[in-house]
Amino acid sequence: MQKIPATSGVKRVALVLPAARVLGGTAGTLLSEIRDRRHRALVLAPDWSDATRAAAAAFGAETEAFPLKGEGPRAFADFATVHVLARRLEEFNPHAVAGFGAKAALLAALAARGLNNAEVISIIGAGDAMFGPPGADAGNAARPDARWQRLARRGFAASGGIVVASEEARRRLRSLDLADRASPITTLPSSGVDLAAFAASPLPPLDDGPVFLLIERAGDGEAAARFEDAAARIRAEAAPSRFHALPSAGAATEPPPAPPRPGRTVRQRHVERLDAATELASAVTAAHVVVIASAADGFPPGALEALALARPLVIADGAFAREIVDDRVNGCLFSGTEPAALADAMAVFVRRPDLIAAMGRASRLKAERRFDERRIAADLLGLLGVARAA
Repeated sequence: MQKIPATSGVKRVALVLPAARVLGGTAGTLLSEIRDRRHRALVLAPDWSDATRAAAAAFGAETEAFPLKGEGPRAFADFATVHVLARRLEEFNPHAVAGFGAKAALLAALAARGLNNAEVISIIGAGDAMFGPPGADAGNAARPDARWQRLARRGFAASGGIVVASEEARRRLRSLDLADRASPITTLPSSGVDLAAFAASPLPPLDDGPVFLLIERAGDGEAAARFEDAAARIRAEAAPSRFHALPSAGAATEPPPAPPRPGRTVRQRHVERLDAATELASAVTAAHVVVIASAADGFPPGALEALALARPLVIADGAFAREIVDDRVNGCLFSGTEPAALADAMAVFVRRPDLIAAMGRASRLKAERRFDERRIAADLLGLLGVARAA
């Protein structure tokens, strides 16, 4: 690639990703906005495949590869990465650079130091390894090891701005003293939802009681077992209700039964498992309440779509959950992993089905105000100084 000269009105934006699959999230929406504003984009990632290159090309973006070893700092390998990135960026001559994920973003900022007047932002996820264990309180955040501290301080010093996914992440970053106090830190969600594709959907009739939909997470059989146990507890009270489970992508429709915990017997199944090919929107619109029973770290799949479709959520408490659900406003949080806590949270809607519609409206409003993927992308482009081309 030869160095590209400046072109009046058209901006060049480089995105540096830790993995090409990140194109499926906010980075993809960002590329769509860059294309719609008639600018140029270059996406750098370490692991391109034919499919991911085709996905980037559909956004009108160019692609380049760079080496990235491991999630944590590796001095010699990282030095080589910065050198390769710097060469790729110099050739593209971008007006703006956005790095995603702690390590890729920090190395991108270091590589961009030789660019003239380029806007550089580092987009850091709440679950990034740099922060220590996810869900830790800001005041008790585990301090990264010396290698992370060195990389973070150098990378953030080279970045023109830092973007984090939540207020908790911002507090943790400040408490760890990894960025200069003068460095601007902006809070934007790390994920968004297409509000047009997932429009608010009317609730189905409540004649047979509320329908609860569990959205499963790959590899978390414990969550399915907790949901089954919670369903049994609610049914034991003779409360009218139904229970559906949507398997994770690629899962079998009927999984092997989970072994009983010590001192427990295998209960009769109360949950109807939907076909794994069922579309998320169809499953959610057929339900009244969506349940995220997994206690695993990371952004829960399907949660934002449920908000957009105007459904209240019952979700395991945690850093990501508190970004999605305001307790007793657009859903219920439950503590711990015991089925009794989940059953109690679900029972709120069995006893008070009149709450479902109001909480569903609150969910849609939260999706519109906070998780509109187009607005998130526009805000990121604003930070990068990229407006619509003349």
